[in-house]
Amino acid sequence: MKENNQNINEINDLLLDKSLEISETDGFRYISFKIKNERYGIEVSKIIKIINEHKITKIPDLPEFISGIIQLKSTIIPIISLISRFDMGDEEYKGSIIVVEIKEQHIGFLVGEIEGIKQINNNDIVDVPRIFINRGINYFAGIGIISGNSTVTFLDTEKILKEEEIEQIENIRQGKD
Repeated sequence: MKENNQNINEINDLLLDKSLEISETDGFRYISFKIKNERYGIEVSKIIKIINEHKITKIPDLPEFISGIIQLKSTIIPIISLISRFDMGDEEYKGSIIVVEIKEQHIGFLVGEIEGIKQINNNDIVDVPRIFINRGINYFAGIGIISGNSTVTFLDTEKILKEEEIEQIENIRQGKD
C-alpha cells in the first residue's frame, strides 16, 4: 500500500508540472483509473489533486451517489461515488479520490485503482456512440483506443453532475437545506 501512496504523491507532483501540457492538436495527458474492471480517464488539466485513502464522513439524507465529505486543509469537499453514479453497483467502494473543480467548487470523485498519467493522440480517440447520447448519458467525452483492442472511456467532469445536483452539493457544503 505504501508503494501506491508514493505513486500518488509522484502523480500529484507531476500534476503541478506545466511541462506535462502538450499541444491540443497532438492529444492530451490523462489520469487513467479503474472502476471495477473498466478503465476511465480524466484529462490532467482538469485535476487539482489525487488523494489516497482518506476517511469520508457520511452525511445523512444525501443522494445515494454522494458518499459524504472530506476536509482537505480548510476546504470541505463533497465526494461523488462514480460506481454509484454510473449505476455499476451499490456496494461500499474504497479507492482513491480525484479532486476536480466544477463551477468554482472542488468536488472529489471516488474511483478505484489509479493507473497513472498516460498520453493519447487525438487520432486514437473516437466519438461516443450515439446510443449513449440518445439515452441521456452525456458525461463521456470520448473513447480512446489503446494498445490493440483495449479502450479507455474519457469523462467530461463538467457533465457528470446535473446543474441542480451541483446546486444541491453547494447547499450541503454551505450547511443550507
